Amino acid sequence: MGRISVAKRVAAKKKRAQLIDFDRFKLRRVRSRRNKIRTVAYYKLRKAASRDGTLYGKKKMAKGGDEPKRKKGAKETTTKAPKPKK
Repeated sequence: MGRISVAKRVAAKKKRAQLIDFDRFKLRRVRSRRNKIRTVAYYKLRKAASRDGTLYGKKKMAKGGDEPKRKKGAKETTTKAPKPKK
């Protein structure tokens, strides 16, 4: 078992050493894409867990969720009556 893992590590190291610049670029793009998918899935599960109350033993959240946060300095939108024509 130990020899196989050593052989795999040596083969992987040799393969990495032979990568050209474009191969390293492609590898970086693939890793980035994979991590993005993983992160999105993680946050979906985390949100579901916080709603269930299974995350840190919190109370269950309302199904509708929280009120949407307003941006800093954003004014509340109100409907104004049109100006009368002269």
